[in-house]
Amino acid sequence: MKRSEIIIIVIGVLVLVSLAWIAAVKYPGGVGAVNRITEIEKENLPQQFPVDVPLESGASVIRNYNAVSPEGRVQATRVFESLRSPQSNFDIYKKYFTQTSGWKILYELNSGTQPFYKAIFARGNDGVVNVTIRGGNDPLTSVVDVSFLAAENR
Repeated sequence: MKRSEIIIIVIGVLVLVSLAWIAAVKYPGGVGAVNRITEIEKENLPQQFPVDVPLESGASVIRNYNAVSPEGRVQATRVFESLRSPQSNFDIYKKYFTQTSGWKILYELNSGTQPFYKAIFARGNDGVVNVTIRGGNDPLTSVVDVSFLAAENR
């Protein structure tokens, strides 16, 4: 083996050892624990999902699940295909969060420059809701993702 090949191998080993040491220092417990996701039958609401948040009757449910963090926080999510436009769905959720006691809108995205993507984020007594709405395959349809994160004291 040539001296130059040995030097390259030694440098490669030193680089790998250095990277492993940096990773061990930066992430001492490994990459970290991940949320545990449990799919829920589409006929049922996920655990802790607010029963009064509007959901389109007869809509096709794409995903329906609970995600539980290592600390025990529960996220309840339902994603469905809507026969309404993104703007129509946005208006429904904005009206709900504006007119229903106990909810306060914290953020909304309803820009004319992004007609096929809408979002609204609201806080209630029991947690926060994030609703994202994106255009579906047909311009008059949309996909609605409603995610609820229960408050820590719940």
